[in-house]
Amino acid sequence: MSYNVSPEAVSGVLQDVAPLLEGYGTQFTAVGERLAELSAACMAEPVGAELGALTEKTINPAFTNIAGRSSNAVNAVNTVLGILTAADAQMDADAREASMQAAQAAADDPPPSAEPAAHYGPGPQPI
Repeated sequence: MSYNVSPEAVSGVLQDVAPLLEGYGTQFTAVGERLAELSAACMAEPVGAELGALTEKTINPAFTNIAGRSSNAVNAVNTVLGILTAADAQMDADAREASMQAAQAAADDPPPSAEPAAHYGPGPQPI
């Protein structure tokens, strides 16, 4: 299995997700406000109390869980992206160093010795 990761593409996705996470906080606040308005509009204490309990026991924990998991996922991907970028830079530096060392080693080698020319046949003939 091969994994080809494009840091630019991953960074682009993170940049697209960041405003959505910020908007999530706004939506969370709006839901709370609407539930409070609904509770007031009912003008019935038992209904308001049940809406409050629903918000406290179910809605708020669920929203907090979603926000926390989303934030953790974005942070984890951001951390991995940093590691990949650093690893790519290190591999590039290592490859350049190895290439330079190989070139230097070849430059330090003594020139190849001249081999005598191979001659086949009867040789020069007297005139």
